[in-house]
Amino acid sequence: MPAEQLPSARLRDAHANLASFIDRARASAAFGRDLDFDASSWDVSQWHEPRASSQAKNLIFYFTTHENGTAKGMSSRRPMLLPFGDFIKAVVRLRHETNPRQPVILRVLIRASRYLHDALIERCGDPCSLLTDDFNSAARACGAREKQSSRYRIGLWLEEIADWLNRYAISKSRIDFCNPFPRVVFDDTRIGKQHDERRAGKLPSLAAYEALGAISNLVEEASEVVRIRAVEILVATGFRINEALTLPEHCEVEEEVIENGKPLLDRDGRRRVRYGLRYWPEKGGDPDIKWIPTAMIDVVRRAVREIRIHTAPTRKVARWLESHPGRAYFDLENDQGPDQLYSVNDLEGILGISSYGGVESWAKVRGLAATTIGRAPYYRRGDIEGALLAMQWFPGRSSPLPLSNFLFVVPHNFCHDRKATISFVVRILTDLQIRDFLSGRKSKRGATRSVFARYGFTEPDGSPIELTSHMFRHWLNTLAQQGGMGEHEIARWFGRKDIGQNAAYDHVTGMQKAEEVRRLMESGSMRGGMAELHESLPPILRPEFRGTVVATAHTTDLGLCITDWSLAPCPDHGSCARCAEHLIVKGDATHKAAAQEMLNEHEWLLAAAVIEADEETYGASNYVAHHRSMVEGLRRILAVHNDPDIPDGTVVHLNMAMPLRLENYSLEAIDDAPRC
Repeated sequence: MPAEQLPSARLRDAHANLASFIDRARASAAFGRDLDFDASSWDVSQWHEPRASSQAKNLIFYFTTHENGTAKGMSSRRPMLLPFGDFIKAVVRLRHETNPRQPVILRVLIRASRYLHDALIERCGDPCSLLTDDFNSAARACGAREKQSSRYRIGLWLEEIADWLNRYAISKSRIDFCNPFPRVVFDDTRIGKQHDERRAGKLPSLAAYEALGAISNLVEEASEVVRIRAVEILVATGFRINEALTLPEHCEVEEEVIENGKPLLDRDGRRRVRYGLRYWPEKGGDPDIKWIPTAMIDVVRRAVREIRIHTAPTRKVARWLESHPGRAYFDLENDQGPDQLYSVNDLEGILGISSYGGVESWAKVRGLAATTIGRAPYYRRGDIEGALLAMQWFPGRSSPLPLSNFLFVVPHNFCHDRKATISFVVRILTDLQIRDFLSGRKSKRGATRSVFARYGFTEPDGSPIELTSHMFRHWLNTLAQQGGMGEHEIARWFGRKDIGQNAAYDHVTGMQKAEEVRRLMESGSMRGGMAELHESLPPILRPEFRGTVVATAHTTDLGLCITDWSLAPCPDHGSCARCAEHLIVKGDATHKAAAQEMLNEHEWLLAAAVIEADEETYGASNYVAHHRSMVEGLRRILAVHNDPDIPDGTVVHLNMAMPLRLENYSLEAIDDAPRC
């Protein structure tokens, strides 16, 4: 007779706690009192306010497994096993109740839970039986399946699910799990194949820019003109895609350039005018103006002008919709009331639906009931308007503008190759439409060719041109870095909250960094021993000197290193503050903060080493010598940053020679060193 294993008291308590936890979630008001808790999918679109330019306007949570996880709808998905599925639903609902931010982030929580679900299949989906090993197993599966940039977020959500289990005593034993995935951070190193590949993947190719220049004068169709002009604005401004596509119609700003109370004049004696675009920063912040570089002003002016021309009819429809709430802009000249009937032929002409889609198919998808007269189907005007209004999108309450005041307002299916454009439904041009325009897209239903493929442009080796809208932002940031623009100015121009965010967009190579240093040396914007030696040379010898002493450069925590690592590894690694081949960029807040932190550490280490030297500990004098030289170097660095007479952005060479790190100082020579 087989033995039946009875549940332990802790497991019984865990099951009771799980039931109480789920009951509490069922009674919650998060996502509405009428939410069907037991459904395997939740439509929470009304609590979700997407970006105006986002293609996906709806938000649906699918409490399903990894199988067919990208399918639309529940038809081919597999619901999670119960009670695990109910537990995750409870976590999602209660978390939104306590922290009602944008609910879209909870999709990642559900994605993380699917890895745990796979570990529970043999235990009938019982979350009370979860162990630390199950979380480790889920993390390993995540590491094998997810991209490096996604693993960290999945690990954070797994850690939070473990916290919910522990907090409400739902598991039979405590879960000790920490996110095993490190956060992906930008590495300032500019040497090596990996970083060359990263730069190539973030910056547009020369062939892409040449092709865009040619295509900008070839396009004729309205959908292509609007999108290529949008790309031109991205090239000139470095906007995030949503910032560009949510520009107001009246976005242009012009101001006279005033200096010392007087207007500046150009070469022809005319008053200089600066030109910019008014926009809303995507990641917080007040409305701002993006001032356009002089060389790109004419390009942006043309872009805005032509976009206005092609969007004017759609803007007229948007204004009518806003002034007639609850009505659709449909056959206004022949409005005979909601019971007016339209034949299939009538609708083909009014809606412009081609034989490819068919009016009957269009009506069936939208649930329109036909009235048969003879053998021909007819449709009520009221039903048609209802279907059009269901397709219509309006900005949410947080939107700064009504729909008609956006620049990029376009009709439904404006960019579709085969579907009819429905001028009665107004949209904002979406990020997906720009992405398809630049990169193309393949799916099960077919393929969309990029604008480069349509006009026959490729890379020199014949491969397709690959381009994304965000590459222009990386490119402009890199140009600003190459041109010597200050970190604060770069952060401000790109609408960033702090200068630390600049680094991920800086793709200046070591050779380009070196060229920048040589240019500063030549122009007299460099100080220190190297600059003095350069100035003492005859002018004919200076170019050769610059090329010899600054062959390459890369960023460090404290400044710029000009050691050529291609010849040999750094002989004094980690001692940048005292190195003769290290330069300081005055005013860089990140470098200054790092120098202050390192100074505090080395002062403490020096004081401890001095005590050991006083006690005649073997080798302690070597540590005293090293830490004292580091303290002196770091103090010199901070003195440069704090010197008001040195302009920000100036490159300073501090150390003419490397002090000996392992020199044996006598105790008398270090008596003046600080002590604990």
